[in-house]
Amino acid sequence: MKKRPVYTLSGGQKQRLTIACALISNRNFILLDEPTALLDQTSQLKVLQTIKNLTSDHKKPLSALWITHRYEELTYANAVAELKNGFLSSWQEPSKFQYN
Repeated sequence: MKKRPVYTLSGGQKQRLTIACALISNRNFILLDEPTALLDQTSQLKVLQTIKNLTSDHKKPLSALWITHRYEELTYANAVAELKNGFLSSWQEPSKFQYN
């Protein structure tokens, strides 16, 4: 696929390519703003699994902070905080998060 023009890639492939490009910097932190937006359910799952795999690699730890409005994505997170009216709530376990 490396010779394919970017415009021929699917939305999910483009998102994973973007994540790969961010990783080239060899940093241990990645910021993702709505990484599953406009993707079909299968592509959403692949992107979330990619993020989870990257953040679970103990040999090369990576922290990911992603912004989302999709509550179903919280199961992939280690911790959740809500930004509301310019204030960030305390971090908590995804299973204990309640939308206010």
